[in-house]
Order: sequence, then C-alpha cells, then structure tokens
Amino acid sequence: MRVALLLLLMCVCGAPPASAQSSDDTWEFGLGPHIVRREDSTTHHGGGITVARRYQSLTAVLEASGTRRHGHNDWRVVVGPRVMLGTTPLFAQLLGGTLIRSNKANWAVLPGGGVDVRWTSSAAVRFQIDALVERSDGRTASSARASVWLVFR
Repeated sequence: MRVALLLLLMCVCGAPPASAQSSDDTWEFGLGPHIVRREDSTTHHGGGITVARRYQSLTAVLEASGTRRHGHNDWRVVVGPRVMLGTTPLFAQLLGGTLIRSNKANWAVLPGGGVDVRWTSSAAVRFQIDALVERSDGRTASSARASVWLVFR
C-alpha cells in the first residue's frame, strides 16, 4: 500500500499541469506477455493489450490482461495515469480496476514502472514491473508481474 501511495504522489506531482495539454499528444497501442509470481511462490503466465493517450510526460492508460492460474483465468481491466520521469525513458504508473476470477468480480491495483526502449520511429519495446494487489475470495493478495510490451505509436 505504501508503494501505491508513493506512486500516486509521483503521478500527481510529476504531471506538468500546463504542458500536459500540448499539441504533441498521440495514441499508443501495445501488446505483450507477462509472468506473475504470487506470494505463495507459484509462477503463472499470461498476456495483455494496452491503449493509451499520451500528453508529453503524462499518459492516460487502459489495460486489459489475463493470467492463467490453476486451471482458470484471472482477467483484469485497469485504468490510470502513467508519468514519464523527466526526459528519461523511465516511467511510473498507478493502474486500478476490476479483477474477474472464477466469474466473481473484485478489485485490482497495479503500481509499477518501467522503461521504453525505442525500436523504430513508431515502435518501442517496454520492460515493465508491477506490484499486483488484488482482492479476491475475501482476502487481499499481492504478487509481482514482469512484462515485455511491443508498443506502437
């Protein structure tokens, strides 16, 4: 929870209020696989897609992902801000939304960060690590997610 609050503070304080609405805004689309390591030391794989609207250093993100776990799928649909850290390719984000596990909906929060490595003028490879915090079956569980995205702008 402390990490989520710290990332939220970074997102709020790091967003430039005037320049975020500049004419340099673009859309991005990404897809890629991920690996989730749960607190019980089990490892699960999955993948997702993302659509985002970029405004200089602030980005509005929508992500949909699924993870195969113990014979069923965990589905997440999350939204939130992503902030580029200065002029570097590093970013921090705080996404939150819905977790659907075994036809039961609950919530998920994904604070995290990563780096974008330019591949071509309109594509990049994104390396990202998130700390998943999910509520399901009456308890809150945390895990770590590592993902690699191919992002098109």
